[in-house]
Amino acid sequence: MSKIVSDESLRRVLGALAPCLPKRCDDAQRAACLAQLMKSTIWMDTALSESTREA
Repeated sequence: MSKIVSDESLRRVLGALAPCLPKRCDDAQRAACLAQLMKSTIWMDTALSESTREA
């Protein structure tokens, strides 16, 4: 990374990449949303780690 990314910026990105589960959804949609959430969370953790390591 070429610049430090704030926690809040990463949270906003995560919200866009993995929005909250809809109130009513079937099991397949819920599983897809949870998989996307896990993928996005791993990405956010990696980006934060890289950002703070460079600081």
